[in-house]
Amino acid sequence: MKIEALQGSLTEVLCDTLIVPVYVENSSLPSQTAAIDRLLNGQISSLFLEQPRIGKLGETSVLY
Repeated sequence: MKIEALQGSLTEVLCDTLIVPVYVENSSLPSQTAAIDRLLNGQISSLFLEQPRIGKLGETSVLY
């Protein structure tokens, strides 16, 4: 397994897995996460609508 930490636009990274932190305290998605959400056809925001308490410390959600 090869792990890299890259700097740049998250929407332009070519990768098999992208880890994006999203916290329940935020009332809206950060701009980079919102851009990824648009590319994923709203999967991240839909997850928040379906499970409003998602994003607590130590919790992980996987989208594919």
